[in-house]
Amino acid sequence: MNVPAQTEYDSLPDKIACLMIPMQSVTLMLPNEAVAEVVGDLRPEKLPDMPEWYLGQAEWRGLKIPVLSYENLVDGSYTAPTHSSCLIVLNSLKAQRTFPFYALLSTQHPRLLRANKKDLVEQETTTGINKYHVLINGNAAIIPDLDLLEEKLLHH
Repeated sequence: MNVPAQTEYDSLPDKIACLMIPMQSVTLMLPNEAVAEVVGDLRPEKLPDMPEWYLGQAEWRGLKIPVLSYENLVDGSYTAPTHSSCLIVLNSLKAQRTFPFYALLSTQHPRLLRANKKDLVEQETTTGINKYHVLINGNAAIIPDLDLLEEKLLHH
């Protein structure tokens, strides 16, 4: 009897606490544990000679943390901060010594979702930063590859 190899999806818990993070053209789905805080009033300070997707640094809890434009990194599109924008401060998975936290610019505050595994339908898997394209309760979302995102940040 051939038993199929276990995929990352198969190893997910039955119920997932996650945040649905609105971007300009997509919604990101991140596990709740990846997010340290959502901050509405921080604006990054631009640094010279940085890629367009590196929006600058913001001071958060006494630390200077890098702020990224997810969409600019993925497809080169520009999203300007507005009065409803916020920063999604993420816990670093890979590069904790270099930067223990970093932030993504979001167009609005995220919403908490308790998703059942059976409500999550994988549409497509890619090798880029947009790792999984999924439907959750009928809504399209992207599960990003945070390891790859941090690699880009480390080697900018």
